[in-house]
Amino acid sequence: MSSIHRELEKILPKDCKGPVFIHSDLLKSSLFVKPTINKETTLVKHLQFLGNLFEDRKLWFPCFNYQFPKTGIYDVKNSICELGPLPEYYRCNVATWRTIDPIFSACGVDENPCDEIPHKEMNAFDEVSIFAKLVKQNGVVFFYGASFSSATIIHHIEYIIKPLYRYNKVMSGMIITENVKHSIKYNYHMRPFGFHLVYDWDRLLTDLQKEGIARSINNGFATSIPATTLKKYWLERLNKDPYYLLDKTSKEWVIPKVEELGRRFKITDFEQTNF
Repeated sequence: MSSIHRELEKILPKDCKGPVFIHSDLLKSSLFVKPTINKETTLVKHLQFLGNLFEDRKLWFPCFNYQFPKTGIYDVKNSICELGPLPEYYRCNVATWRTIDPIFSACGVDENPCDEIPHKEMNAFDEVSIFAKLVKQNGVVFFYGASFSSATIIHHIEYIIKPLYRYNKVMSGMIITENVKHSIKYNYHMRPFGFHLVYDWDRLLTDLQKEGIARSINNGFATSIPATTLKKYWLERLNKDPYYLLDKTSKEWVIPKVEELGRRFKITDFEQTNF
């Protein structure tokens, strides 16, 4: 066992035996697996490394595709993963399932934890989403060279609290599963169009590290966070401060705007609509 492997083992939560949701960045994760001339060989070595690290735990990879808002179409089998070569290789060559969310899909092996047939109305981050399933199954969010800012699970927490600084937008489109076309309406929570709204990622990670919830090595080249504990901690912080997740610049305009309106943002506050 290599020294870097032992270092990674030290940051893994011992009491979380559920799936591992892996956000990856191959450039930074070259610290763990050195690149080879052959691209496919390098990808296989990364998957072998992760498989050895997590042993019998299930590996879930995000395989997001951001074209649905533009095209109105998501093909579960053929819409590529736009998050880099590792999750796309895993999707095409290893995974036995992919979730049907038209933007924030994930893939893995064994049993698909999510619905396989689209509902007429869908929500990206609700209690049947892959993020809710990760929490329910006592899983881990693992950043494999990836920045903490890729923590999409933050939107699942926001779905629960319905933050004042976002608004809902419904998009109509089609999901294709096994050559069957399903018409859907997709409810997505939006950031205010044309305005600065950014999470304070550095502070958020530092807070989690201070609490012993997030554990990192090599200045954040890898970070491990129990999904259940993360959800509980962020909900507690948000109950005390509904703007806790935002950076200072965002708060400077968001808080006065909410106070001026006296309510949560609506789509008509920031976008022209036909309804």
